[in-house]
Amino acid sequence: MRIIQGLPTFASGSGVGNSVLSFDKILKEEGIDTAIYANVIRGFDEGAGRHSSEIYKEDADCIIYHLSNGNAFNEQVTALPFKKIMVYHNITPPEFFEKYDAYAASVSAGGLRQLLKLKDRFDLIIADSSFNKEELIKRGYNGDLIKVLPIIVPYDQETEPDRELLDQLNDGKENILFVGRVAPNKKTEDIIRSFYFYNTYYNPSSRLILAGDYGGRNAEYYKDLKKYTSVLRIDDKVIFTGFVTERELKACYTAADLFLCLSEHEGFCLPIVEAMQNKVPIIAFDAGAVGETMGSGGILLKKKDPAVVATLMNKVLRDRNVKETVIRNQQKELERLSEGAIKQRFLEIIREVTDQR
Repeated sequence: MRIIQGLPTFASGSGVGNSVLSFDKILKEEGIDTAIYANVIRGFDEGAGRHSSEIYKEDADCIIYHLSNGNAFNEQVTALPFKKIMVYHNITPPEFFEKYDAYAASVSAGGLRQLLKLKDRFDLIIADSSFNKEELIKRGYNGDLIKVLPIIVPYDQETEPDRELLDQLNDGKENILFVGRVAPNKKTEDIIRSFYFYNTYYNPSSRLILAGDYGGRNAEYYKDLKKYTSVLRIDDKVIFTGFVTERELKACYTAADLFLCLSEHEGFCLPIVEAMQNKVPIIAFDAGAVGETMGSGGILLKKKDPAVVATLMNKVLRDRNVKETVIRNQQKELERLSEGAIKQRFLEIIREVTDQR
């Protein structure tokens, strides 16, 4: 049997890229012949994937196609003469990008239009959250053909944190962390605002670490955020790391005292699982799939009043019993999100499609 994967951009460090790698690993462990095809391959060693133009030479039994934005490849892949599974990672609504990036807004809008065209062109669909499944159903997809399967978030206990960065962060200050690219849907300004309240009224010896890429099309949004930290006079207390390596990311989690997520649109939110794995207590806003991914772990917010958020931050960080309870609940949730549990379900889904061939 040969099962291949396809996606527009295969990028190291992204949630979609991690999903592709996890499936690739499982397929190979099962002795299934496989390959990865993409328009763009970024951050991987040569040979990690093949260019999408070569996919039409394939004689595979099935393709697993990852959709997360608008792209011509989304529709081209449906012409392939074998079984097709779509993995829907969600498309960020275009209104989040309209102020800063007209191109990104148009790509998102195009992706949502393509969803309508694609609803009858796949044999089965994997949604990495119930939130994503419901979005597809609202767009006319058959719910019976949609299986919910969380993303496998790999965790290597042997990964050593970047020593230079870890030493920089372990200077006695309290570290508040958020991980994710600097993009408008992440509502980084709300994180900064809540941190300002916390730093001003509870702990002036605290620091905010925003770990994620802020270049490229997110540059204008980043500039606005930098201006905002300057207006609040906390620019010396807010670190924008830019893109981080695996070891630098490990240093951020190792040094973190609290993980704060106030994003308004997440199809899964992989960093929440990473925070759980690293035993960092989480406070997060209940938007998109965030509450579903957290489960009973962490503290889920229904509103984002910065004074209330700051008070909760102080409660978690000062009350040892609260902090330990939060971390304990998060560790229980990791059982549901374990690689073994997800792998078994993934293989069941694959068999359901390929056995019909």
